[in-house]
Amino acid sequence: MMLDRPKHSKQDSRIEKSLPLEDCYAKTTQKSTGEIVPGINVETHCQIVGAVAQLLAKLSSCIPHDQYSIRSYALLAACHDIGKVNPLFQEKIRRNLSCYKANSAPGLEAARPELERDFGPHAYVSQIALKWYKKDSTRISSILGRHHGLAYKSKHSGTAEIFGGNPWKQEREKLIERLCKHFNSDFPSIADFLYASYISGFVTVADWIGSGEPFSNLLYDEDPSEYDISAALSMAGFVPFDIIPNLEFSNIFSFTPNAIQNVLTDSYAGPGLYIVEAGMGMGKTEAALYIAYKLLEQHQATGCYFALPTQLTSEKIYKRFSDFLNKILDPKNKHTPLLLHGKSWLFETELGEEGRIGYSWFDSRKRGLLAPFAVGTIDQALLSIMNVKHNCVRLYGLAGKVVILDEVHSYDTYTGTLMEKLITSLRSLGCTVILLSATLTTSQQQRFLKQNIDSCVLKNTNAYPLITRLQDSHIHCATISHPSEPESVSISCSHDLSALKLLVREKAAMGENVLWIENTVQEAQETYKDFASWGRENNIPVGLIHSRFLPDERSRYEDVWTHRLGKEGITQRTISGAILIGTQVLEQSLDIDADFLVTRLAPMDMLLQRIGRLWRHNILNKIRPQGAERSVIVIVPEVNALLKSPKIALGKSGNVYAPYVLLRTYEILQKISTIMLPEDIRILIDRTYEERTDNDAMGRLKHEMNQRKDILHRLAMNTTSESSPTQNDDVAETRFGSFPTVQIMLLRALRVLPEEMSLLTLIDGSSVLLPSKKNISHKERKKIVKTLMKKTLITVPKYQAPAPIRMEELSWMSSYLYVSDEPDERIRLGIVTESGTIMSKDKQKASKIFDLSYLEGLGYIAKKNLIGEEGC
Repeated sequence: MMLDRPKHSKQDSRIEKSLPLEDCYAKTTQKSTGEIVPGINVETHCQIVGAVAQLLAKLSSCIPHDQYSIRSYALLAACHDIGKVNPLFQEKIRRNLSCYKANSAPGLEAARPELERDFGPHAYVSQIALKWYKKDSTRISSILGRHHGLAYKSKHSGTAEIFGGNPWKQEREKLIERLCKHFNSDFPSIADFLYASYISGFVTVADWIGSGEPFSNLLYDEDPSEYDISAALSMAGFVPFDIIPNLEFSNIFSFTPNAIQNVLTDSYAGPGLYIVEAGMGMGKTEAALYIAYKLLEQHQATGCYFALPTQLTSEKIYKRFSDFLNKILDPKNKHTPLLLHGKSWLFETELGEEGRIGYSWFDSRKRGLLAPFAVGTIDQALLSIMNVKHNCVRLYGLAGKVVILDEVHSYDTYTGTLMEKLITSLRSLGCTVILLSATLTTSQQQRFLKQNIDSCVLKNTNAYPLITRLQDSHIHCATISHPSEPESVSISCSHDLSALKLLVREKAAMGENVLWIENTVQEAQETYKDFASWGRENNIPVGLIHSRFLPDERSRYEDVWTHRLGKEGITQRTISGAILIGTQVLEQSLDIDADFLVTRLAPMDMLLQRIGRLWRHNILNKIRPQGAERSVIVIVPEVNALLKSPKIALGKSGNVYAPYVLLRTYEILQKISTIMLPEDIRILIDRTYEERTDNDAMGRLKHEMNQRKDILHRLAMNTTSESSPTQNDDVAETRFGSFPTVQIMLLRALRVLPEEMSLLTLIDGSSVLLPSKKNISHKERKKIVKTLMKKTLITVPKYQAPAPIRMEELSWMSSYLYVSDEPDERIRLGIVTESGTIMSKDKQKASKIFDLSYLEGLGYIAKKNLIGEEGC
């Protein structure tokens, strides 16, 4: 929420003097003996952050690189903590010292630090101070207010008694004047709201670096001038890099470009918006990465962020992305923390303040946006333009990069509206945006283009495959006449699950590799159980992949199945057939090739994505079992049940996808028996989504869908309005098609030991000792955090999670993992018994509504589903 401030306070007006600037502490620090002593003073910390900002500005794409501009933005960053010169903060920080008696320092006799909760932290005081120092600096002062993530409505005067009255105001203004002199500059001018958000991110990141190693343990009387500012930036991962020039496509990817890749390369004309529409498995990823290379080579981009729909799909692209970087980066850069291998960048870099272990930005999903090169989810990018905490840091991290958005067809109206705003904002901040999709509708394509055009008439862009480039309101379209021979896929529908399961067993026994895709985790788990014992009895591998496995276990299953069903799995294919069951995660970004597909009814675009897993690699065609055909069977409701009550007949799928779209897809499937790929893709999708008049039940379902679309569009517009951050990013929704989620730590046992230590027994039987924070090195603590992330944490829908527990019960965890202040968003805890049942810490039932369990091979299970499930 927006943090409103009262106009008047009841702070005791006996504060008639202030501490001198030299005695205003910025931080405390801990000696090796454990004693808490004063850290550096505010002025010194401000100078350090300003010095960091001077170097950081040279790496920042949207800040002019002339000396005056660099000094002016460094000054602005330096002023971020002028608000710490106030009696509330100074008394609070002194009360944290090992040896201090409350209200004993001159000027702090009547200070009441607890009032900060009501009247605002030091960032708010910084905002007030600068606003009153420069009467026309509302936009600049709000940047200082946002450096801890949220914004404040300024309701106080510069001489407010709550913040020390006139004596303390004079000290704050003295500090501003000293910093102006130190950096030999005045404040910059800020053009608009978007640029102000970008600069807010710049200031915040400079503060984080200036608060991290090696400055975090400086003592009050220690001289920081001997520390290397450039080394601090390098430790934080902000380092320049060099690109090997003049590389051809085949030099980077070790194969000759295909038709799609050649056309995109020929279409390249510098920065802009590129939309690449081509069939599944046609090399869109490599085509987009080569465009990224050209921009990096020509110094027209500062890095690259590759965004996918889910964390699961993003993790599978890491190796391809890392191989790409290894080919294009100059060898002398290989030792620097540029490559985001999984979570390695997180552990190789140091970032102060919010980036410390146990704080919200010690998280690879968030910090990856600051890495020069990273793979992550679309959600983290979308949060950069939403009114949420630290949106400005995300925006700063993305600015100037090549941003590749994969699978852009996968989103509802809400997320699609956010994406349109994201594309516009990124283009305004110098990004080249590349959109990839095999199944983009014509209306989606034109929305992405129209938002960037004022009076340009769109050309006919209905061809497929198609590459569209938008630059300066001009559109260039390139088509590929015959990228490959059309491939025929047989398609049919069935509601007879028993017959389908019998058919799948027969095909697997005959050596075929079968893929079965469900729309919900629960249905996938139930289907797996139907095949698992049969598979063991007949030596037929049966597997399950969805999002509710612990990361280590999930990664192990993915490696097994992507190897078996990928190009490398020739030997295993010749030994036996196999059955892989999963959810939507199997339809995107996993390189798997099935001989036969069974899928639950889904919207046409998603269905085509799933069909793209069939006969994916021509190299495997010569070893496919005799009699195998490129075919798919779609599981649909029984016709009479569908006519009687469509919503009930669609079951859980109707909670995942719009019933109206499912029925439109079903109508088309009833009329076809063959699909020609890729030429039928555009036709089928547009037929599914084309506007028409519907009556009776279909009309009602369409009306409900359109009402929901209108609501979602308005919600998205509200959360991206030009206003300051108003909510925590842990709470913000980037998608309304799924349920809010929460993280759970799953353990076999937990023992809280004396001296602030804990002993964790993990599900795999191993143990992890969590020493007290004061008795462990930073390096060892990072090693423990990495283990916890891989072996204990899982994300599930909030309504299916164990009940929240009090903050004090998680004190043993807070030195290692982020524990939110918001009870409903806080990490949950589950103790898994030998039988797999999940219990609370005190051995009670973990949830009042669900029977929760975690079983190897099945993952997280929540029985008694009352309100529908998230699909993947």
